[in-house]
Amino acid sequence: MICEKNDAFARRKARAKRLISNGRSTVSGLGAGGFPRHNFAHRAKKESLPLEVVSAGWGQWRAGCCRFREFSDTFSLEFVTDGEFVFEEENVRYAGVPGTLFFVRRGVASGMLCASENARKRTVILEGTMLDAFLENLHLAGVSFLRPAEPEKIGQLFAEIENSLRTGRSAAETASVAFRLLLEAAREIPAPASPQPPRVLREIFTAFERDPAASVPPEKWAEVLHVSVSTLHRLFLRYCGRSFGREMLRRRMEVARNYLLTTEMPIKEIAFRLGFRDRFYFSAVFKKYFGASPGIFRKSGVPVRKKL
Repeated sequence: MICEKNDAFARRKARAKRLISNGRSTVSGLGAGGFPRHNFAHRAKKESLPLEVVSAGWGQWRAGCCRFREFSDTFSLEFVTDGEFVFEEENVRYAGVPGTLFFVRRGVASGMLCASENARKRTVILEGTMLDAFLENLHLAGVSFLRPAEPEKIGQLFAEIENSLRTGRSAAETASVAFRLLLEAAREIPAPASPQPPRVLREIFTAFERDPAASVPPEKWAEVLHVSVSTLHRLFLRYCGRSFGREMLRRRMEVARNYLLTTEMPIKEIAFRLGFRDRFYFSAVFKKYFGASPGIFRKSGVPVRKKL
Protein backbone atom coordinates (compact mmCIF):
# COMPACT_ATOMS: atom_id res chain seq x y z
CA MET A 1 0.00 0.00 0.00
CA ILE A 2 1.03 3.60 -0.49
CA CYS A 3 2.44 4.96 2.73
CA GLU A 4 2.62 8.34 4.36
CA LYS A 5 5.71 10.50 4.49
CA ASN A 6 8.38 8.80 6.55
CA ASP A 7 10.66 11.27 8.36
CA ALA A 8 13.15 8.52 9.20
CA PHE A 9 13.41 7.78 5.49
CA ALA A 10 14.25 11.42 4.69
CA ARG A 11 16.83 11.62 7.50
CA ARG A 12 18.61 8.44 6.40
CA LYS A 13 18.57 9.58 2.79
CA ALA A 14 20.24 12.87 3.75
CA ARG A 15 23.01 11.00 5.62
CA ALA A 16 23.56 8.23 3.06
CA LYS A 17 27.12 7.64 1.86
CA ARG A 18 28.00 6.87 -1.74
CA LEU A 19 28.76 3.16 -2.13
CA ILE A 20 28.94 2.59 -5.89
CA SER A 21 29.27 4.99 -8.80
CA ASN A 22 29.20 3.87 -12.40
CA GLY A 23 29.19 7.05 -14.45
CA ARG A 24 25.71 8.51 -14.15
CA SER A 25 24.29 5.73 -11.98
CA THR A 26 25.05 5.86 -8.24
CA VAL A 27 24.14 3.78 -5.21
CA SER A 28 24.32 5.24 -1.71
CA GLY A 29 23.19 3.97 1.66
CA LEU A 30 23.77 3.26 5.33
CA GLY A 31 24.23 0.03 7.23
CA ALA A 32 23.46 -1.03 10.79
CA GLY A 33 25.58 -3.45 12.81
CA GLY A 34 27.00 -5.26 9.80
CA PHE A 35 23.69 -5.33 7.96
CA PRO A 36 22.36 -5.58 5.33
CA ARG A 37 23.79 -9.01 4.61
CA HIS A 38 23.33 -10.57 1.19
CA ASN A 39 23.60 -14.07 -0.19
CA PHE A 40 23.41 -14.04 -4.00
CA ALA A 41 24.02 -16.52 -6.80
CA HIS A 42 25.34 -15.09 -10.07
CA ARG A 43 25.24 -16.17 -13.70
CA ALA A 44 28.22 -18.12 -14.98
CA LYS A 45 28.76 -15.80 -17.94
CA LYS A 46 27.02 -13.02 -19.83
CA GLU A 47 25.03 -14.14 -22.86
CA SER A 48 23.04 -12.16 -25.43
CA LEU A 49 19.64 -13.64 -24.65
CA PRO A 50 16.21 -11.99 -24.96
CA LEU A 51 15.92 -12.35 -21.17
CA GLU A 52 18.74 -13.16 -18.79
CA VAL A 53 19.04 -13.52 -15.02
CA VAL A 54 22.13 -11.67 -13.79
CA SER A 55 21.83 -12.72 -10.15
CA ALA A 56 19.31 -13.82 -7.55
CA GLY A 57 19.31 -14.27 -3.80
CA TRP A 58 18.20 -12.75 -0.55
CA GLY A 59 19.08 -9.89 1.77
CA GLN A 60 18.75 -9.69 5.56
CA TRP A 61 18.23 -6.11 6.80
CA ARG A 62 18.07 -4.43 10.21
CA ALA A 63 16.27 -1.27 11.29
CA GLY A 64 17.89 1.80 9.74
CA CYS A 65 19.53 -0.01 6.80
CA CYS A 66 18.88 1.86 3.56
CA ARG A 67 19.90 1.97 -0.09
CA PHE A 68 19.23 4.72 -2.66
CA ARG A 69 19.75 4.64 -6.42
CA GLU A 70 20.05 7.57 -8.80
CA PHE A 71 19.51 6.83 -12.49
CA SER A 72 19.64 3.11 -11.81
CA ASP A 73 21.37 1.04 -14.47
CA THR A 74 19.76 -2.14 -13.10
CA PHE A 75 16.30 -3.67 -13.37
CA SER A 76 15.34 -5.89 -10.46
CA LEU A 77 12.35 -7.42 -8.74
CA GLU A 78 12.29 -7.25 -4.93
CA PHE A 79 9.96 -9.53 -2.96
CA VAL A 80 9.44 -8.90 0.77
CA THR A 81 9.30 -12.13 2.80
CA ASP A 82 9.62 -10.87 6.40
CA GLY A 83 9.37 -7.58 8.27
CA GLU A 84 8.59 -4.27 6.60
CA PHE A 85 10.33 -1.98 4.14
CA VAL A 86 9.57 1.50 2.87
CA PHE A 87 10.17 1.79 -0.87
CA GLU A 88 10.41 5.11 -2.69
CA GLU A 89 10.23 5.80 -6.39
CA GLU A 90 10.07 9.30 -7.85
CA ASN A 91 9.11 10.79 -4.46
CA VAL A 92 6.18 8.42 -3.86
CA ARG A 93 6.61 5.98 -0.96
CA TYR A 94 5.11 2.52 -0.51
CA ALA A 95 4.86 0.29 2.54
CA GLY A 96 6.31 -3.13 1.83
CA VAL A 97 4.92 -5.84 4.08
CA PRO A 98 5.46 -9.58 3.45
CA GLY A 99 4.10 -10.50 0.03
CA THR A 100 4.83 -7.12 -1.56
CA LEU A 101 6.63 -7.03 -4.92
CA PHE A 102 8.71 -3.96 -5.82
CA PHE A 103 10.13 -3.05 -9.24
CA VAL A 104 13.50 -1.26 -9.34
CA ARG A 105 13.55 0.19 -12.85
CA ARG A 106 16.41 1.48 -14.96
CA GLY A 107 16.88 5.22 -15.30
CA VAL A 108 14.70 5.93 -12.26
CA ALA A 109 15.56 7.22 -8.79
CA SER A 110 14.47 4.84 -6.03
CA GLY A 111 15.22 3.96 -2.44
CA MET A 112 14.52 1.36 0.21
CA LEU A 113 14.58 1.53 4.03
CA CYS A 114 14.14 -1.24 6.58
CA ALA A 115 11.17 -0.05 8.67
CA SER A 116 11.04 -2.90 11.20
CA GLU A 117 13.55 -4.39 13.63
CA ASN A 118 14.42 -7.08 11.08
CA ALA A 119 13.35 -7.60 7.50
CA ARG A 120 14.18 -9.91 4.66
CA LYS A 121 13.63 -9.79 0.92
CA ARG A 122 14.43 -11.80 -2.19
CA THR A 123 15.93 -10.16 -5.28
CA VAL A 124 16.14 -11.12 -8.95
CA ILE A 125 18.19 -8.91 -11.29
CA LEU A 126 17.30 -9.13 -14.98
CA GLU A 127 18.63 -7.88 -18.29
CA GLY A 128 18.34 -8.98 -21.92
CA THR A 129 17.91 -7.76 -25.46
CA MET A 130 14.10 -8.02 -25.18
CA LEU A 131 13.61 -7.07 -21.52
CA ASP A 132 12.11 -3.64 -22.24
CA ALA A 133 9.79 -5.12 -24.86
CA PHE A 134 8.62 -7.84 -22.47
CA LEU A 135 7.87 -5.29 -19.75
CA GLU A 136 6.00 -3.05 -22.21
CA ASN A 137 3.91 -5.88 -23.69
CA LEU A 138 3.07 -7.26 -20.25
CA HIS A 139 2.05 -3.75 -19.05
CA LEU A 140 4.72 -3.84 -16.35
CA ALA A 141 6.84 -0.94 -17.65
CA GLY A 142 5.07 1.65 -15.48
CA VAL A 143 4.52 -0.49 -12.38
CA SER A 144 6.28 0.38 -9.11
CA PHE A 145 4.85 -2.23 -6.76
CA LEU A 146 2.23 -4.96 -6.51
CA ARG A 147 0.51 -6.89 -3.75
CA PRO A 148 -0.02 -10.29 -5.44
CA ALA A 149 -3.16 -12.24 -4.66
CA GLU A 150 -1.02 -15.40 -4.43
CA PRO A 151 2.30 -14.30 -2.90
CA GLU A 152 3.30 -17.92 -2.23
CA LYS A 153 3.48 -18.57 -5.97
CA ILE A 154 5.65 -15.47 -6.48
CA GLY A 155 7.94 -16.54 -3.64
CA GLN A 156 8.31 -20.03 -5.12
CA LEU A 157 9.40 -18.57 -8.47
CA PHE A 158 12.01 -16.37 -6.77
CA ALA A 159 13.36 -19.45 -4.97
CA GLU A 160 13.35 -21.48 -8.18
CA ILE A 161 15.34 -18.80 -10.04
CA GLU A 162 17.96 -18.67 -7.27
CA ASN A 163 18.19 -22.47 -7.16
CA SER A 164 18.58 -22.58 -10.93
CA LEU A 165 21.65 -20.33 -10.72
CA ARG A 166 23.15 -22.26 -7.81
CA THR A 167 22.74 -25.65 -9.47
CA GLY A 168 24.24 -24.59 -12.79
CA ARG A 169 21.20 -24.88 -15.03
CA SER A 170 21.56 -23.23 -18.43
CA ALA A 171 20.95 -19.50 -18.84
CA ALA A 172 17.98 -20.27 -21.10
CA GLU A 173 16.36 -22.54 -18.49
CA THR A 174 16.83 -19.93 -15.77
CA ALA A 175 15.44 -17.23 -18.06
CA SER A 176 12.31 -19.30 -18.69
CA VAL A 177 11.57 -19.30 -14.95
CA ALA A 178 12.17 -15.54 -14.85
CA PHE A 179 9.69 -15.07 -17.69
CA ARG A 180 7.11 -17.08 -15.73
CA LEU A 181 7.71 -14.66 -12.85
CA LEU A 182 7.00 -11.69 -15.12
CA LEU A 183 3.85 -13.38 -16.42
CA GLU A 184 2.65 -14.05 -12.88
CA ALA A 185 3.22 -10.39 -11.95
CA ALA A 186 1.38 -9.25 -15.09
CA ARG A 187 -1.68 -11.28 -14.09
CA GLU A 188 -2.06 -8.98 -11.08
CA ILE A 189 -2.89 -6.02 -13.36
CA PRO A 190 -6.55 -6.26 -14.39
CA ALA A 191 -7.65 -5.01 -17.79
CA PRO A 192 -9.81 -1.85 -17.66
CA ALA A 193 -13.53 -2.53 -17.68
CA SER A 194 -14.14 0.54 -19.87
CA PRO A 195 -12.10 3.41 -21.34
CA GLN A 196 -13.85 5.88 -19.04
CA PRO A 197 -12.03 6.23 -15.69
CA PRO A 198 -14.18 6.11 -12.55
CA ARG A 199 -15.27 9.16 -10.56
CA VAL A 200 -12.37 8.81 -8.11
CA LEU A 201 -9.76 9.25 -10.83
CA ARG A 202 -11.72 11.95 -12.63
CA GLU A 203 -11.79 14.07 -9.47
CA ILE A 204 -8.02 13.71 -9.01
CA PHE A 205 -7.33 14.64 -12.63
CA THR A 206 -9.72 17.60 -12.52
CA ALA A 207 -8.00 18.93 -9.39
CA PHE A 208 -4.64 18.52 -11.11
CA GLU A 209 -5.79 20.52 -14.11
CA ARG A 210 -6.88 23.34 -11.78
CA ASP A 211 -3.57 23.39 -9.91
CA PRO A 212 -0.75 21.21 -11.34
CA ALA A 213 1.64 22.54 -8.68
CA ALA A 214 -0.34 21.01 -5.81
CA SER A 215 1.30 17.87 -4.42
CA VAL A 216 -1.52 15.98 -2.73
CA PRO A 217 -0.29 12.63 -1.37
CA PRO A 218 -2.29 9.54 -2.34
CA GLU A 219 -3.30 8.75 1.24
CA LYS A 220 -4.96 12.20 1.45
CA TRP A 221 -6.87 11.55 -1.78
CA ALA A 222 -7.99 8.20 -0.39
CA GLU A 223 -9.32 9.94 2.72
CA VAL A 224 -11.13 12.66 0.77
CA LEU A 225 -12.64 10.25 -1.77
CA HIS A 226 -13.55 7.58 0.83
CA VAL A 227 -11.54 4.72 -0.67
CA SER A 228 -8.61 2.72 0.66
CA VAL A 229 -5.11 3.55 -0.55
CA SER A 230 -4.77 0.04 -2.01
CA THR A 231 -8.00 0.55 -4.00
CA LEU A 232 -6.71 3.88 -5.26
CA HIS A 233 -3.46 2.30 -6.38
CA ARG A 234 -5.27 -0.51 -8.20
CA LEU A 235 -7.47 2.01 -10.01
CA PHE A 236 -4.39 3.81 -11.31
CA LEU A 237 -2.88 0.56 -12.53
CA ARG A 238 -6.15 -0.55 -14.07
CA TYR A 239 -7.12 2.60 -15.95
CA CYS A 240 -3.75 4.30 -16.48
CA GLY A 241 -1.36 1.37 -16.62
CA ARG A 242 0.91 3.22 -14.18
CA SER A 243 1.32 3.81 -10.48
CA PHE A 244 0.00 7.02 -8.88
CA GLY A 245 3.40 8.70 -8.93
CA ARG A 246 4.19 7.71 -12.52
CA GLU A 247 0.83 8.93 -13.84
CA MET A 248 0.99 12.29 -12.06
CA LEU A 249 4.55 12.78 -13.30
CA ARG A 250 3.40 12.01 -16.85
CA ARG A 251 0.71 14.66 -16.59
CA ARG A 252 3.16 17.24 -15.23
CA MET A 253 5.56 16.53 -18.06
CA GLU A 254 2.77 16.94 -20.63
CA VAL A 255 1.88 20.33 -19.14
CA ALA A 256 5.55 21.32 -19.20
CA ARG A 257 5.82 20.25 -22.83
CA ASN A 258 2.82 22.40 -23.76
CA TYR A 259 4.23 25.43 -21.91
CA LEU A 260 7.55 25.08 -23.72
CA LEU A 261 5.96 24.74 -27.16
CA THR A 262 3.16 27.30 -26.88
CA THR A 263 4.53 30.05 -24.61
CA GLU A 264 7.71 32.01 -23.97
CA MET A 265 7.41 31.44 -20.24
CA PRO A 266 10.85 31.17 -18.55
CA ILE A 267 11.86 27.64 -17.59
CA LYS A 268 12.17 28.73 -13.95
CA GLU A 269 8.53 29.83 -13.93
CA ILE A 270 7.37 26.60 -15.60
CA ALA A 271 9.13 24.64 -12.90
CA PHE A 272 7.46 26.75 -10.21
CA ARG A 273 4.00 26.33 -11.77
CA LEU A 274 4.41 22.57 -11.76
CA GLY A 275 5.53 22.36 -8.14
CA PHE A 276 9.23 21.63 -8.66
CA ARG A 277 11.59 22.95 -6.01
CA ASP A 278 14.01 24.48 -8.52
CA ARG A 279 14.61 24.73 -12.27
CA PHE A 280 17.63 22.41 -12.17
CA TYR A 281 15.70 19.52 -10.65
CA PHE A 282 12.87 20.17 -13.11
CA SER A 283 15.31 20.17 -16.02
CA ALA A 284 16.83 16.86 -14.89
CA VAL A 285 13.39 15.21 -14.63
CA PHE A 286 12.28 16.66 -17.97
CA LYS A 287 15.43 15.44 -19.72
CA LYS A 288 15.03 11.96 -18.26
CA TYR A 289 11.43 11.88 -19.48
CA PHE A 290 11.80 13.40 -22.96
CA GLY A 291 15.48 12.78 -23.69
CA ALA A 292 16.31 16.50 -24.09
CA SER A 293 16.67 19.45 -21.74
CA PRO A 294 13.79 21.97 -21.66
CA GLY A 295 15.89 24.54 -23.53
CA ILE A 296 16.84 22.16 -26.35
CA PHE A 297 13.32 20.78 -26.50
CA ARG A 298 11.88 24.29 -26.85
CA LYS A 299 14.26 25.10 -29.72
CA SER A 300 13.65 21.85 -31.61
CA GLY A 301 10.00 21.30 -30.72
CA VAL A 302 10.50 17.57 -31.12
CA PRO A 303 11.18 15.13 -28.27
CA VAL A 304 14.17 12.86 -28.68
CA ARG A 305 12.64 10.13 -26.56
CA LYS A 306 9.40 10.02 -24.63
CA LYS A 307 9.01 7.78 -21.58
CA LEU A 308 5.39 7.12 -20.72
